[in-house]
Amino acid sequence: IQEPRISMDTCLSKPSSQVTTEITDLICKWVYESKTPALIGDVLVDRYGANKNFNQFIKQTKMWNFSTVNGKSIVDESNPYYMGLYNGKEGVSVVIERFLQCDLILNFGLDINEINHGHYTFNYKKDANIVEFHPDYIRFVETSTGKEKIFNDVNFVFILQELLKKTSNNNRLNFKYDPKVKAYSSDEVYPDVIDTDLKGKQNITVDYLSKSLPNLFNPGDVCFSETGAIYFAIRDMVFPNQFKYMSQGFYLSIGT
Repeated sequence: IQEPRISMDTCLSKPSSQVTTEITDLICKWVYESKTPALIGDVLVDRYGANKNFNQFIKQTKMWNFSTVNGKSIVDESNPYYMGLYNGKEGVSVVIERFLQCDLILNFGLDINEINHGHYTFNYKKDANIVEFHPDYIRFVETSTGKEKIFNDVNFVFILQELLKKTSNNNRLNFKYDPKVKAYSSDEVYPDVIDTDLKGKQNITVDYLSKSLPNLFNPGDVCFSETGAIYFAIRDMVFPNQFKYMSQGFYLSIGT
């Protein structure tokens, strides 16, 4: 008896070569014109099994990259171009400052909801171009003119695969990031904390845990975060590679 096998590729409807070429050519045009592009790795990248390709795209293009609340740990945060978790006005100021420098936003696997988008406070550089990579569509937005173009019934997984091929020779990439900006570090958010009791013993506080926990993580670890104070702190920690983070990030329900 032949055992049936199902793969992601066989379950998804692949766009025609003509549509794929039209979409990827326009994306590449915007990327080649961009000086400060950014990649966002959101939760649907993981749901559609595109983590490996997405992180390869980061490595190949060397673009600044950001995670989201629901997409935390999808991006390999050990990469030298990781700039932190962007959550609109509800994020930390150092990440917001970096994000608003970017003139092109390639948002992969986006999931728009109040928690993941900082209660709908995502802002962009005034003249930035935006490409939304969704399982059901690819959407192009020119913020300077308000013009939009959308390709429906196209899954971003196939577009990402083609972009990896087209950008394999990165001689046409000409980015001009601020050289003073280095990879995001949680030390920028959590300063040294010394909180002792009357006997001189270190108190275990959320600030102390926020500073100390990242030093305990190892590549390949799995972390479950319960809803509570530490959940909001862990967003801005930096994880090692091959790390898997899981939480009740959308419903914020208490208990498992």
